[in-house]
Formats: sequence, C-alpha cells, structure tokens
Amino acid sequence: MRKYTTLFFLLQLLSHNLFSQNSSTQEVSSYIQTLYDTWDSAYSNYSISHTQGDSASGVNLIANTPSTIQGVPNENSSNEELSMDQRILLEEANVLKGNIGLGVTAAYAYNLDPGIGYNDNLFYDQKLRVGVGMDVLKNGYFSNRNKAQVKYNELEISRSQAPQDQKQLQRYLKWHNIIYQFNLKKIEVLKTREALAATRVDIASKLNHLKYVSQEDLITTISSHAEVTSMLQIYESYNEQLSSELSVQAETQTDYPLLDIDYSYSYKLMSMVEPDSITQLMIENLELQDKAVHDFRLRPYVAYNFFDLVSTNPDYRSYVSVGVTLAAPLNFNGGNKSNLREAKTQALLNPSTKNTEIQEDILSQFYEFRYKLKQFSSLYHKRRMYQELLRKEQVRRDISPLTFNPISALTTLDNIMKIDIELIDLKQQMYLKILNIYTDLPYSEANHLVKPITMNNDVKQEIALNHKNSIYIWSSSLKKYDSKVISHYIELNPFNRVTVSLNQNPEARTKLNTLIDVLNEKNVEVELMIGKNTLINGGFTDYMNTLGKGIDWSKISALHLDVEPHTNKDWHENKSSYLTKYHALLAEASTYCQAHNIALGVSIPTHYPEADIRKIFDVVDRVYFMCYENVKTDYIIRKTSIYPTEKTYIALRTNDFNNRLELENKAIELNTSMKVAGFVIHDFESLLQFDNSSINK
Repeated sequence: MRKYTTLFFLLQLLSHNLFSQNSSTQEVSSYIQTLYDTWDSAYSNYSISHTQGDSASGVNLIANTPSTIQGVPNENSSNEELSMDQRILLEEANVLKGNIGLGVTAAYAYNLDPGIGYNDNLFYDQKLRVGVGMDVLKNGYFSNRNKAQVKYNELEISRSQAPQDQKQLQRYLKWHNIIYQFNLKKIEVLKTREALAATRVDIASKLNHLKYVSQEDLITTISSHAEVTSMLQIYESYNEQLSSELSVQAETQTDYPLLDIDYSYSYKLMSMVEPDSITQLMIENLELQDKAVHDFRLRPYVAYNFFDLVSTNPDYRSYVSVGVTLAAPLNFNGGNKSNLREAKTQALLNPSTKNTEIQEDILSQFYEFRYKLKQFSSLYHKRRMYQELLRKEQVRRDISPLTFNPISALTTLDNIMKIDIELIDLKQQMYLKILNIYTDLPYSEANHLVKPITMNNDVKQEIALNHKNSIYIWSSSLKKYDSKVISHYIELNPFNRVTVSLNQNPEARTKLNTLIDVLNEKNVEVELMIGKNTLINGGFTDYMNTLGKGIDWSKISALHLDVEPHTNKDWHENKSSYLTKYHALLAEASTYCQAHNIALGVSIPTHYPEADIRKIFDVVDRVYFMCYENVKTDYIIRKTSIYPTEKTYIALRTNDFNNRLELENKAIELNTSMKVAGFVIHDFESLLQFDNSSINK
C-alpha cells in the first residue's frame, strides 16, 4: 500500500506540472483533483462526538421502554393500572372489609311419637328458633378489618415491587433497543466510509486502466470497499429485523453521553433487602395476623323462640331472647408464638442469602463495566492522536497544496472512522452493562444510578470549561506561522481568546489583520497586546493613534498592556516612582479604551505591592498575573486569591514545566483550589513545541 500511496503522491505533483499537456496526464490530474475535492468535503463535514450528549437521553434509553411486546406490560404505563393479581388482592380486601360478621341462624326440631321412655315428660312436639347474631372478634367485625388491611398492605407491596418485576420483563426489549440505537450511529459512520471507499475504488480502477495502479493494489482497494459494504449490510439488516419485530425505531439521531455508575448509590442499594416502606408494611402484616382478635370469639345475638306444646292450653308458647357467647382458646404456648413473630420480623430486617447472591453478581458486573470504560478511554486517546494527524494534513492542504497527499489524508480519516465504530461499539456494551445492573439491582432508579463523564480532551476542557482561556501570540510567531495554521491550532485545542502582539512591522500587521478576521469567524475573542516599556514615561495616546491605524476595533475585545517597569535595573531603588507612572499610564489607556468601546487588560507580576495591585484592579477589566518561575500552588493562591475573582486570570509559562501534561495538571490543581476568571498560556510557539515533541515521541 505504501507503493500505491507514493505513486499517487508523484501523480499529484505531476498534476500540477504546467508543462505536462498530454491527455493521459490531464486525465490523471482530474482524478487527483477528485481526491482533493473528496478530502475537502469529508474533512469539513465529518464530525462525531463520543462523550457529549444530554444525560437525560442516556437515562431514558436505559429506564424507559419505547414500545410494548405482546404479553409484556409497558414500564411507562400509568401507576394506576393494576395487574390481575393486584385486582384480586383489592377485591379480596373489599370483601373482607364489607363483612361485618352479621349472620342469621335458624333451628327447627320435631319430636316423634314417644316409645321407650314414655315417662320422659316431653312437653313439646316441635320447636322453632330464629336468631340474628354478630361475630365481633374471630371471623367477625374486628378480625375482618385486620384481614382486609393485610390484603391492602399486600396490594401496596405488590404495586411497589411491580416496577422491579417490569424491569425483568422489559429487559429483552430494552436490550435490543440499545443495540438498535447505537447501530444507527455505526451505520452513519459506515455510510461515510463506504462512500469514500467507493470513490477510491472508482479512481483506482481508472488509474489501473492507465497503468498507474497495479492489479494487486486495485484488488486491495476493492477488498477494503467490500469489507465496509459487508459491515454496513449486516448492521442495516439487523436493524431492519429489530424494527419489524420489536417496533423499535428512532425518529431522529441522538447523541448518547458517556456514562459512569454512581457507586456510592449502588453500594447503598446492594446492602438493602427491601425499601423501608415495604419492610414496614410486611412487619405490620405480621402484627395484624398475630392479633388476639383472631383467637377469641365474642358473639351477641337476639333470637325468636316458638314451641308447639304437647298438652297445654294454650298449645304453644313463643318468646324473644338475647344473649352473648364467648369462646377463648386455652393456649399454653404463648412464648413460642411471640418468638416466632420476632424471628419473622428479624428475617425481614436482615440480609438474606438471595441478597448476597445479588451483591456478588452486581460486583462482577461493576468490574466488567470498568474494564469496558478503560478500553474506551485508551481507544479514545488513540483517536486524539489521529485527530492531530488530520489537523496537520489540513494545514498542508491550506498552506502548501503541493505537499498535501490526499490518499494519505483519506487513509488517516478512514482509520479514525474505524476507531469511531469501535468506540460506538464499546459505548454500546457499556450501556448494556448498565442496563443489566439497573435491572438486577433492586429498587434502583436510572437517574440516580448513572452520571455523565467526559474524557480529557484539551486545555480548555481540562482547565475550566466555562472560563475564558487565552494564549499569548508574539509578533515573531505571526511572521513565522501562517494565520490558518494559528487558527487551526486555536480551534483544535480550543482557546476562546487570544492575546496577540500589535506592532508596526508590515508583514506582521498584514498577517494580524487576516488572523483577526479568521478568529472572528470562529467566535474567538482577540486582544491586542502592547509591550513597549518606554510608554511608562508617557505618550500612550499619540503612540496608539499611530499604531492603531488600520485596526477594525469592532473586531477587538480588549487592549492588553504588557508594560513591565519591574524589568528596569533601577526598579528596586525607584519602585514608588515607577508605579506612580504606571498608574498614570493605566488611566490614559483606560480613557483610550473607553473611546474605542473595548476592555483594558494588563499583565503584572505577583510581587507588586498589594495596595498598588488593588488600584490596578479599580481601573482595568482584566488582570493577568504572571505566575512564572515559582509555580507552587499555595504560593500562587496566597498571592492572587485576595483580589476580585471576576477579573483575575492566571498566566502560566511553558518554560516552567517539562511537558504539556504538567502544565495542564497545574492548571487543573489551581482551578480546583481557587476561583479565577480564566487561564493564559505563555505562549503559542512554545506550546506548539510541547505538542510536537509529544507527537514525535
């Protein structure tokens, strides 16, 4: 493949040779131009995020069910809906509650003709007794009330446990829905890869006919395209099957965030058998079932009695009677019964063997999830290396097209797409692990179980995502690097503000104006920096009236003074005089900035007297503390944290660190330990050298 790439590189140079006019060369040139156009379109349009996304969408993917499989209840349905078992419990409770223990009794007796025992003196032939009675305790009013409450409690327990049961029932659908959603992202990347591969096959085929590409290289290119096409068909076929069978579908593409597990929340649930509310209901049922009303019987009654007398006149008698019956068990085993109830209560309060098994399973899944996250992190940072290679390719394309190799650049882009598919697949597996944990961990709630995390992408994100982070750019860097190189670097890292030198050098001035326009298009603030120490002696306004000609101040956010009287040899002897002049300079500069509707910033050391620094804060909008040489965190905090945080910026110098990682870690440490408005890096060229040395390693 290296031979193939080199050959195209030579053909690319040939395509720009104005002296080559034969038809074959012109045809090759057109194919090379097609590759250029393909790169321009692919690089500018291809974008994918692996860590960003609305955390709510990730939670919904795990917790909510998109549709319903026949026979499986929908987890999203209303809590008011009852299952068949729950309806039975409710009706049983209503029946018991409606039974107050009231009952009717009837008894009839007829005596046959007396035989043996004629002298038994029977006084009636027949009798009738009809009565109404009410059981108050056992199987009666109070007992049924207790039994009904037990059923109501069982219903409430069932409703509380229903979401856990539904989790298990819904796992199948959610599992495939997660696969479906992430497959959509894979398909999106594969379609882009397939289009680029098809372009390479088309051009390679044509160049093969012109004998510029060997048959072996052509077959390799076709095989690569076939592999991508095959993967695309597999994912599309899988999703079509899921869509038809499970009715899962996505109306719009969604970016799902990178999620981690809240382990403190998870461990708390793992040590709990049941929620307190359910446990209390179970204990209440034990107490209700063990009450004495279920053992004692108390029945008041009223009865009508009728007797058909044998030989009495009148020949019948009737009367009404009232009474009460009481029955009590002779139980000599009360202590054991109390012990049984206590044992059952302790069983509800203490972890069970089943709970131990759940803990072991969840812990195993934690380990598997963390391993997937580690794989993701490693691959994600590998992708960052390829991103830097792509950025360099685009810089070559912009600055020196003759040194730009589109085949090499497109190959690098294809490698990034391969990594993207692997990253999507890893995130898919992580979401499936979270689903298993969410399903198996009793009473877990998805919005508490997970939390979003980010990868350490760049200086801005590492230092402070919401801060104004700037970088110094000296005039020497303006002359050395093209404005597109600088803007690409600023955008890649990214910084949201640059502090760039303003001087009278024509070359630097031309590049500065171009850079200002480019950065404004990218919504990056531009500060113009003045570094002339002699301004301490006056003449600032006249100097700026000359130097500021040709500057579109509407595109400038601030004027920044890098005037350093403390660098003069007689600073210690004349400190007070220098600082008095410095305050006068700031007053004049402030008037100038107000006239041009821009802010005023300064760079000062931390060793100026506190009273003078506070006077500086009163005049300017931004103070960049030059925290050079002594970069101990406690020292910087002690020197800078006493001033207004909304105007305080910390400037760090690359010379004080061995590599960029040390610089970033220092900024992170400071940002964690104190409040500041932002950070400033000294400077563009030295930071670029840090990055280049890291890549070369």
